[in-house]
Amino acid sequence: MRVLIAPDKFKGTLSAAAAARAMRAGVQDALADGAKNFARGSGETKDIEFSIECKPLADGGEGSHDCLRELSESAGLDLLLRENSARLADPNGAPRAVSYLESDPTNRGERGLHCYLETALAIGLTLPGARKQSILDRTTRGVGEWMAARIADDAATDAPIALHLFLGGSGTSDGGFGLARALGFRFLRATQPNNHAAPEQASGTGVGEEIESFREVLAAQSVVAPKSISTAAATGASRAIAVHVYTDVQNPLDGPDGAARLFGPQKGANAAEVEALEERLAHMGRLFEDMRARLAEGDAARRNAGPEAASRDIAQSSEPLYRRPGAGAAGGLALPLLYWPAATIHFRSGIDFFLEAAGLDELLVKKHDERPELIISGEGATDRGSLQGKVVAGLGRCLSATQQQGGDSKSPPPPLLIVSGMIPAADRAALVAAGFPHLYDTNAACGKAWPLTPEQARDRLRKTTAFALRDYFKNHGPESARGE
Repeated sequence: MRVLIAPDKFKGTLSAAAAARAMRAGVQDALADGAKNFARGSGETKDIEFSIECKPLADGGEGSHDCLRELSESAGLDLLLRENSARLADPNGAPRAVSYLESDPTNRGERGLHCYLETALAIGLTLPGARKQSILDRTTRGVGEWMAARIADDAATDAPIALHLFLGGSGTSDGGFGLARALGFRFLRATQPNNHAAPEQASGTGVGEEIESFREVLAAQSVVAPKSISTAAATGASRAIAVHVYTDVQNPLDGPDGAARLFGPQKGANAAEVEALEERLAHMGRLFEDMRARLAEGDAARRNAGPEAASRDIAQSSEPLYRRPGAGAAGGLALPLLYWPAATIHFRSGIDFFLEAAGLDELLVKKHDERPELIISGEGATDRGSLQGKVVAGLGRCLSATQQQGGDSKSPPPPLLIVSGMIPAADRAALVAAGFPHLYDTNAACGKAWPLTPEQARDRLRKTTAFALRDYFKNHGPESARGE
């Protein structure tokens, strides 16, 4: 019997890889105790050979860096990555060393440079001192610094460059104001008419003093797109720049489900700050929409093929881009990127990226003869929110697709056991109704305890996984794991 262990991180205690190792140990404990001999409704013992494979996963938020590095080191990716570091501004603007991943020079070929940043490592809410300043003063500048530096570092070549941003866990909500300024966007007050401004620069009423802080952005009357990053080659005619944004959040920039009202309080914003954020984010959205209209009216001949294509696609959208799903992720961090003429932007579910990177989407959906017969996953806390873009939801989608595409009643999808740190009793019915009937949590198995050291978390997860396997086989039998 093939067993796949594919957990997310257990936030605050265990990385996804550490959780997978604890789960593996729990499976081995259960097998050593004779769980493989349980057979429901039969007095016979069944000795079944087990193979265990671990595939740590992430959902595109915190833990993405470690998960991607683990996949690369285990040859789980066809793209060889190496770790690098840069000094970037943290949420308070102070410099800090931040690790990121980039494609190895020996493995780039025609694909060019690929760079990956877990934005929480630069501007995360859990960083030391991240809440020191008001949320109105926290900045995404560090992410923009990283993007600009990666483009400038590789400016000597015309090869394409792809910047990958994993959103989630941010401590900021500035609508990407700091990021935009680091890339060269300018937010301008209106002072006097400027009849000599280029069409893509003209504000409509005039240009003037530059706004330098998010607090003051309400005074801005226009935003101007950058001509270049750090060197002329950075956005040269033959340069293709792609930005890939991974998030499990589908919220727009503003409104009741937007970055301020829904997520601001989680980042420490009080009621007055939430309203101040909402006003500023909505204003920034309108500024970028105005810029989009000006770009559409400008002389397309003065833009190179890549930006021209991006601008043309932007102009064809009738709805405001800042209202699109995902624009409110990470406090609206990606807002400027939606309107950046120098690049094309791609939004994607983080869990879909990692399922593909780990080869699990193909394994679970297409390779019926090779797929596991039992899957164990989990996370720090599994609740209703886990059904929206989290690891367990992604695995569930794959298994549903298996059933739909296979069309073979003799080969139903394998059972999925969820072993998490906590599963609220109030959410269990919703999880079962969504197709997750096998729910186990360490609080129920080992008693409530918090905070936990990593050693305690590993021990509790190991014991709960062993209990889950024994319980499942006792009630269902090993043979049922070959298809329920």
